[in-house]
Amino acid sequence: MKDEILNSKDTIKEELKTFLKDNPPDKFKNYCKPLDDRTIEDEVNIIIYKIKFPEPTEILQKLDIEYSFYDLTVEDFKDKDLLEEFKERGVINMNNEKIVEIEKVFGVIK
Repeated sequence: MKDEILNSKDTIKEELKTFLKDNPPDKFKNYCKPLDDRTIEDEVNIIIYKIKFPEPTEILQKLDIEYSFYDLTVEDFKDKDLLEEFKERGVINMNNEKIVEIEKVFGVIK
């Protein structure tokens, strides 16, 4: 996750460099020559420094995983939408009217 945060930071830096080359800030408009790469790099670093990028632990603390288990009843199998979803996922075989693979119901990763 830390790599992805760093990748995002790098992407923002590159986009800022391009943007600042095409749209120099007002404080640089009086320069006689086009902005050099070092000036742009300094300005990008100032902007990046002001952005608070989250730490991986902050992101992970906000994640919740919930598991729900259901006991299917005869009434559930009368629900046409549920049966259609089971057919689409290959969970139930309507020819034999039996559950083919229970793992497909829950999307178990093997």
